[in-house]
Amino acid sequence: MSRIIKDPKVLGEKPHIRGTKISCELILELLASGTSFKEICEEFPKVTEEDIRATLSYALGLMKREVAPLPVLKRRLFIYIDGASRGNPGPAGVGVIIYDEKKKLVDELCEYIGKTTNNVAEYQALLIALERARSLGAETLAIYSDCELLVRQMAGEYRVKDKTLKDFYQKARENLKNFRKVDIRYIAREKNKRADRLANKGINLGI
Repeated sequence: MSRIIKDPKVLGEKPHIRGTKISCELILELLASGTSFKEICEEFPKVTEEDIRATLSYALGLMKREVAPLPVLKRRLFIYIDGASRGNPGPAGVGVIIYDEKKKLVDELCEYIGKTTNNVAEYQALLIALERARSLGAETLAIYSDCELLVRQMAGEYRVKDKTLKDFYQKARENLKNFRKVDIRYIAREKNKRADRLANKGINLGI
């Protein structure tokens, strides 16, 4: 489960550390002023060093999307996604690669998402991919994942029994409404190596 969340009932939906009312903005301001990880944790006992690293990773992800805006696309995109967790649950990351119709690389993303399970990481990768595709103005998507559980659940072939996964599943279903058509397809792990490398790179951002 991601350590950084947004909740309409907490801080006006500002990004904050799960289980607290401490905003990412506050953590970043403290770091910018020279406050150390140790000093922040001492001042806010509910905050761990992993929470601080997750905050930095979250901010980095936002910067990557805003600093290098890409041209708006009104066509089909091909997206490869992967989520990884070392420990299951353990430190987790996601990788997303986006190509246009000519198989030209449009964008690639990797993020650290905190300590969670492989399956949650896979859903997080899907949500990030859908968010980025929407910002690019895409209308139709072909998404490739090596997580059979995710693919079959999104296709309605498997029931979503896990409560945590159900929340991510519902968010993903809601986000699908932003596109004219989305195909989510299963591929073998060996055909998804680049996204896997990005997901592991995301983990390394938080370690």
